[in-house]
Amino acid sequence: DLYTGEVKSIASRDQALRYNWHAPILVSPHDNNTVYHAANKLLKSTARGDGWTEISPDLTTDDKAKMTVGGKGGDGNIQYCTISTIDESPLARDLIWVGTDDGNVQVTRDGGKTWTKLNDKIPSNPGYWVSRVIASKHAAGTAYVTFTGLRNDDFRPFVYKTTDFGQTWTSIAGNLPAKSVNVIREDPYNPNLLFVGMDFGLFVSIDGGRTWQEMKNGMPTQPVHDIQIHPREHDLIVATHGRGIYITDISALEEINDTTLAQDFYLFDVESKVRWVVRRENESATTNFNGQSEPNGIVINYYLKAAAQGDVTVKIMQGSRVVAETKGPNAAGLNQVLWNMRATPVTIPGQAEAPQTGRGRRGGGESTSEQAPPPIPTFGGTLPADIGEYDVSVAAGGKTFTKKVRIIEDAWFDRMF
Repeated sequence: DLYTGEVKSIASRDQALRYNWHAPILVSPHDNNTVYHAANKLLKSTARGDGWTEISPDLTTDDKAKMTVGGKGGDGNIQYCTISTIDESPLARDLIWVGTDDGNVQVTRDGGKTWTKLNDKIPSNPGYWVSRVIASKHAAGTAYVTFTGLRNDDFRPFVYKTTDFGQTWTSIAGNLPAKSVNVIREDPYNPNLLFVGMDFGLFVSIDGGRTWQEMKNGMPTQPVHDIQIHPREHDLIVATHGRGIYITDISALEEINDTTLAQDFYLFDVESKVRWVVRRENESATTNFNGQSEPNGIVINYYLKAAAQGDVTVKIMQGSRVVAETKGPNAAGLNQVLWNMRATPVTIPGQAEAPQTGRGRRGGGESTSEQAPPPIPTFGGTLPADIGEYDVSVAAGGKTFTKKVRIIEDAWFDRMF
């Protein structure tokens, strides 16, 4: 209880069960009262942990030889022959996938009444630790599984996909390097956009796993142990071992497909943003933790199949009025500019131009952080633009694309509780 501080244990009392060091816990996407917890058997609670029911037999190999360490039973802090990963399909209730640390991949389509072991259906199955099994958000029969051979000194990438509930599997490791795979994640909007976390590094595929490319631009070469995608913010969230959490906007990647890449010039949808209002100067919260935030503005992404011969003109329009304007990068590939949500002031003949609003003043809408500016070309005027809707116009090679965007009010500023 966040208000009273009360806590209670919801752990199963069955001492005969074996648990992985990272024993999986999953809240059902169909009912947030239903929670799954994995040991060597899969447990289910329909009351948020107030009581558990076993919904599977032992899903591991239950190999006593593997559970023996130094002549003693492996029932101490680190146990073996345990479930290492679980996922329930967000499209089909009771369709649950399970992977174990001793190489089993199992599936149930009836909430645990019957289970099917899929090991023999996975080509060149290494039988290693199943690092992740992920149910697709796009097709009920589609799932992904990854194995890690790190503990076996085998660093080949093992990544597989099924589209028929596990009856057949295809390797989608493609050109991934010889690094162990820890996690795979499918984008919720684009089924061909996949991300893989490895020892070491983060890799992306825009063609369903046929080809992969490493994502860098500030990502350290560290083990990536988990990946999530925020469905509202279109952000990729990456958890590393030893270097913290990294977040990046992948909204442009979600729009990339064969049609997009075939065009000479393409403007991606522009994400509306809140213009956050700076807190009072006497507030010290930002000095307690001064982490790097996303760019303070609206990011405009556009694609050029080849380097533009002339200028790329980016304008922010409100009706027929040009609010802000700049020349954007003209390199081949994905290009970005950042509008700082400021407008060029209208100068009345005989009057001086309005002064620039100072940084850190209340209502200025700019960050007081002393972090380095984002490595994206930034443009805009000197006055805060009004809350409301704007047109983003980008012209290149004789073509012009226009997208809508909104500056959203900071509704939380000075809110009293």
